[in-house]
Amino acid sequence: MRKTFWKYDKTITPKFEIVQEITEYSIAKIIQRLEFPVIVKPAGLTQAVLVQAAYYPEELWQVLKQMSKKMNKMYKSMKGRGVPSILVEEIIEGDMYSVEAFVDSLGNVYFCPFVKYTTSGQKGFDDFFSYEQSTPATISKDSIHRAKEVSIKGLHALGLRNSIAHIELIRRDDGWFIVEIGARIGGFRSMMYKKSFNINLDIQDIKIHLGKVPKLPRVKKGYTSVIKFFPQKEGIITSITGIKKAKTLPSFYEIHKNFKKGDKSLFAKHGGIYAFRITLFNENKSQFIADKRKLEKMIHIETVNSRKRL
Repeated sequence: MRKTFWKYDKTITPKFEIVQEITEYSIAKIIQRLEFPVIVKPAGLTQAVLVQAAYYPEELWQVLKQMSKKMNKMYKSMKGRGVPSILVEEIIEGDMYSVEAFVDSLGNVYFCPFVKYTTSGQKGFDDFFSYEQSTPATISKDSIHRAKEVSIKGLHALGLRNSIAHIELIRRDDGWFIVEIGARIGGFRSMMYKKSFNINLDIQDIKIHLGKVPKLPRVKKGYTSVIKFFPQKEGIITSITGIKKAKTLPSFYEIHKNFKKGDKSLFAKHGGIYAFRITLFNENKSQFIADKRKLEKMIHIETVNSRKRL
């Protein structure tokens, strides 16, 4: 994907290198071509698993060695795409968004409303995962127009036709850059778009494959957020508090749990996933904002060092 973007239009994607073997030559090539800091991530895994930043060459060596030790195991357990390889690219500082789009047989593109990301770094974690996804996103019409232009270039570069596309982008003062494009529906998006806009992504996905024009209503029905919770420290979970109270919030919609008391929880950069995620929805914006604030204050996950026994 990165190679295709680069050949089509170098302005829509950050500079990158793909590493399959960690050698002095591959490291030297990265140092010569890319500007630090860089982000290092397995090319075929999801949920930001093992993703880390490197701010200088020695740290890059360390990150690559650590990642190579865990990568094959994570590819097997998470059913990673393609041959295990590592993508190293320049970090672009900015706000992150995603959008689902549909491409017909002629290359015409139909966009859903945008989704705003809050990253783990913005919430004080020394990690690289998406802490929150929320829609609708507040973006000016001019900025949305430019985001769509960049997205269309990426879609045409990949040659997608009769397909849905999950597009992730970063917005910086000087423009928009593509993080990735997948010929799939993004995680939680079927639920998020259904709640906030009454868009049935699954039906529209079938329609675009049949050569029909997707129906994408723009009338806002309410506000939706999916928030992922990690403990502040890695280790064995000793207690989780606040979930019962969370379920009483007017905006509470659902919870999905991955771990419980007694389970081991790791940060995403070390191969872990979130302990649980909670979805909020409300037609009333003030109530929605208030409940989100209350939720973040009431949830607490306590851990102990995994070497200690409970």
